[in-house]
Amino acid sequence: MNGITCRNIFLYSIVLICVSFISAIAPTNNTIASDCKPKSMQTNPEKTLTIKKGKSGNVILRLKCKDDSPASGVAIETKVLKGNKNISFSPKSAVTDENGKAVFTITGDKKTETENAEIKFKADKLSTTLEIKVQAEECKLDTIKTNPENKVTLFVGQSSDITVRLKCNNGSPAVDVKVDAIIQKGSNSIKLSSSSALTDESGKAVFNVSGISKTKKDAPTIKFSADDIKTILEVKVKTEADTEAGSEEETQTVDTSEKASETISEEATKEVIEEESVDASLVEEESEESSTEEIVDESISTDEVEDEVEVEDTSLTEEETPADTAKTTSAEETTEITTPCKPKTVTTLPDKKLTLEKGKNARITVKVKCKDDSPAESVKLEAEVIKGKKYITLTPKSAETDKNGKAVFAVSGDMKTDTEPAEIKFKAEKLSAKLEVKVQAEACSLGSLTTNPDKKLKLKEGESSEVTVKAKCKNGSPAVDAKIDAIVQKDGNKVKISSTAILTDEAGKAVFTVTGARKTSKKDNISIKFSSGDLQSILDVNVD
Repeated sequence: MNGITCRNIFLYSIVLICVSFISAIAPTNNTIASDCKPKSMQTNPEKTLTIKKGKSGNVILRLKCKDDSPASGVAIETKVLKGNKNISFSPKSAVTDENGKAVFTITGDKKTETENAEIKFKADKLSTTLEIKVQAEECKLDTIKTNPENKVTLFVGQSSDITVRLKCNNGSPAVDVKVDAIIQKGSNSIKLSSSSALTDESGKAVFNVSGISKTKKDAPTIKFSADDIKTILEVKVKTEADTEAGSEEETQTVDTSEKASETISEEATKEVIEEESVDASLVEEESEESSTEEIVDESISTDEVEDEVEVEDTSLTEEETPADTAKTTSAEETTEITTPCKPKTVTTLPDKKLTLEKGKNARITVKVKCKDDSPAESVKLEAEVIKGKKYITLTPKSAETDKNGKAVFAVSGDMKTDTEPAEIKFKAEKLSAKLEVKVQAEACSLGSLTTNPDKKLKLKEGESSEVTVKAKCKNGSPAVDAKIDAIVQKDGNKVKISSTAILTDEAGKAVFTVTGARKTSKKDNISIKFSSGDLQSILDVNVD
């Protein structure tokens, strides 16, 4: 009996404790629900959302209570304040989840012009606005131009900026487009600051070209290209001595023309004086006219006879008739035309190096010139792969130059070159030229994108630090010349970044500089998104 009583007491005690516990929890939940009044409302992105026409983007609303805990179960209403015709969104209202978040979808219907569209989000007494910028459809490149446009002249040691401008087919600037620059010939005469650059907001990319040595007859050229469009710029490099020589020639020409004009004026004056003297003496000479004419006729005939005798003597000493002379002249001319040209120079285009991808083909133009710099026609060129036969295939083995002194060969990349590039030798008689050929791997498919530091970056207010973004292809090789975009996802006033886009170098790296402009708090959650193609990497930034 006592055992049963003790057991009942124990069971009742457990039940009582459970009831008390439930009673204690219930009021607490009611208190939280009633006490949580939204304290802050944030959007992600924070101030502006940029989308393309016809595309959609998500906006995340986040609500917090006074104690910084998530405000769940709160209704958020939306209203378009500006640009109803530019955007559409859904839903019209939403309730925050257990994390205090609600998601809205914005679609770009029409490109925004001078003003962005604007949406207002409201919860209780709190509200926030978000600007929406709708861009035009994807830019299709239409034109590429350089400034200077076709030619630029430099002195040895002088540099000049070359601005390349790109436009889309709708006339708008082509922003963040990669422009490639290649010196097609004359790489010994000029130097280029970079092999590629990205266009800015005005669609411009700036390169710097320097004059290294004086150019000869064929001026160097630079090819600027983006996708399927290109433009060629000719660069001439001269010395100051060339300028001085040119000015001296101009001075001599002016002096000669002045002297010639003076001589002409003097002769004209003499003729006028002679005419006047002749007119004055006409009357006096009338009486003696007949006798004078006879004397003059006799003297003229005598002189003519003497001249004829001299001419005959000269022709006799030469022992050639006029017909013989004509034959000799025509023979000399025929000999000059048919005399074969002896090659003086052999050059290749591209000049010294050619880079192509595995499985791709490229053309090599070989140009031969005579001693007088005229094109060497019908000269036989022999082509031989002297290094890296397993890497490339060359056709044909030999060719004759055309009337412009040119012969064209084709090379294909069979296998990626390793430490040393392949090499081709072109030979014409005793002359030869060599061309290195580098074969790269197939077009890179991005496999990974990482940052250093890896996930977090801590800065002091006013401090800057470099962030290295490394891109790799799927085969593990560095992704060279890949475009890396960088966006500060939240408060851009507290964290600054040096550039919004950079191209990777030969190691597949792009280096950005991040600056802590203002102190951040835990609730800011500022991060930088680095992306390339479909890959992205997020770096959290804290500023103390």
